Amino acid sequence: MPSVLHTIIAGILILGITLSTPSANATWSDHADLIYDTAFTLDQGEFEVGIVSPLMYGVNDRVQLSMHPILLLVLSPHLGLRWQVTPTGPLTVAMNLEGTWSLLEPVDSEGREVTDSTACEGCGFPGSVHAWPTVSWLAHPGLLISAGAGPRVDFLDLNQEDTALVTHASIQWIINPDNLVMLHGSMDTRPWNSS
Repeated sequence: MPSVLHTIIAGILILGITLSTPSANATWSDHADLIYDTAFTLDQGEFEVGIVSPLMYGVNDRVQLSMHPILLLVLSPHLGLRWQVTPTGPLTVAMNLEGTWSLLEPVDSEGREVTDSTACEGCGFPGSVHAWPTVSWLAHPGLLISAGAGPRVDFLDLNQEDTALVTHASIQWIINPDNLVMLHGSMDTRPWNSS
């Protein structure tokens, strides 16, 4: 677990790098340019990457692949696929599929690190698979509302450990081509568990 001092040092480094580099610039011409937590995809051949967001690539105008390069470096591959089912319009629907697996340290069914995996029955490397639809609605010019929900299955090695219903919603408002306000939220629930 990182100490408070390590967290402060990392924060200062990130702030220093951010302030010393030229600022990024983005423009949003219409609602289909908004791809975070929406039903929209990148255009064919288009790449997008951010500091804490995944690297995304538009395979064609309706299919997008994503991966987190930083997670790959720390042996926790994350891959995603989005297929825009309906054409871009006032109401757009997409199907999403993501998978993450951590190959760092084996854990037990409670999520605790295991130092001797031979002495632990049922231990393994944690992973998850998540599938869900997303619906994006252009409620007003410049105002996009998106929501989705679907199951996420958690594993230890290939043994299913848990299932959750993951829901998400977002509101994105394009004030003008240079200014955007986004509000995102998500929640994991287990409505079928009595405990």
